[in-house]
Amino acid sequence: MKIALKPARPTREGYAYLITMMFLGIAILTLADLWRWTENSAALSQRNITFNQSTDAAEAATEKVFTLMDRDFLYGSLNTSSYYCTNIPDVSNTNLWPVQYTFSDTSGNNNRIYVGMAQTAVFEPLNAQYAGLNGISIDCTNIAIATPRNLLYNVPATVQQTFQAAIIPVFQFAIFYNLNLEICPGSAMNILGPVFCNQNIWEGSQNTTFSSTVSAVGTNDTTQLNPFCANYQPQGGNPTFLISGQPSDNNNALVLPIGGSTNTNPTNVEAILNLPPSNLSVPADIGYLDTNQIYLYNASDIIISNAATGLASSSPSGTSSIVVFFDDKQETPRLHQLTNDYYRLKVPIAGTIFTTNFVWPASYA
Repeated sequence: MKIALKPARPTREGYAYLITMMFLGIAILTLADLWRWTENSAALSQRNITFNQSTDAAEAATEKVFTLMDRDFLYGSLNTSSYYCTNIPDVSNTNLWPVQYTFSDTSGNNNRIYVGMAQTAVFEPLNAQYAGLNGISIDCTNIAIATPRNLLYNVPATVQQTFQAAIIPVFQFAIFYNLNLEICPGSAMNILGPVFCNQNIWEGSQNTTFSSTVSAVGTNDTTQLNPFCANYQPQGGNPTFLISGQPSDNNNALVLPIGGSTNTNPTNVEAILNLPPSNLSVPADIGYLDTNQIYLYNASDIIISNAATGLASSSPSGTSSIVVFFDDKQETPRLHQLTNDYYRLKVPIAGTIFTTNFVWPASYA
């Protein structure tokens, strides 16, 4: 009996199943990695958005405090740092602040920010816009930390703001103008010091050389001499600027604190040159106190007066009403009447040269 044996033919179904499962696993891993990458990217994007929002909130806190400090400084003097540090934004209005924040200082104290101020004002070089000038300044630093509440990612942000609250004596400027300034010299002129104008400047003259900064709150025009006068013709507008980046436009105005006001109209500006109130002026010794030197008359070292009391009894001619005072901060009282060092000539004689009898008070030398 013959038995025919047929060899078993290998099947391919098992290989197909394995290959399908392998590719399915690769697809699942790829999708998982893609999902993880998408989740991480979305998280990073959301954290970045939250950080930027927190930065804006922290900046709002520093700006609010800066606004208060700026107002107080312009109208007299700064308050204490403890007063400013609690003046944080009110985030209770959900229409204005859809995200609620907790503000804190650098020590972790909530509902306040850090406000640092120098204890005393010093006369020092100024920074930023007014570099090259000196001012009586108080260095200030505001630091706010804003942390969002009840978000998926409560990412905090810190903003630091450093500035100087400064009084800048206008006498440091070679030219300081509160109105429009037009510079048109007939011959060569070198302006050595800084130039500042609270409005616009026209300096389109080839004869002018600026050796320092030239700043305008409005615009600087180097091509015209006077846009308001038809008889002035442009000369090519070729002034020389020895400092790179000059002239500059759109600067912050220098506010003149006149009589407790920040109104710098011409009438008020002129007032700083007039005599101070009688109870605060020299020759009363109280007039020379530093607190009264907001009046320029009281800031002078030498006052020449034609007061009726004068030196009628002690002058060489016996009739002069001129009196000279000297302010000596090292002595008490500070105000000293100087011995006259002149002759009053009643009858001038043509062709004759007269010299004064100069005598310097040794005790004040």
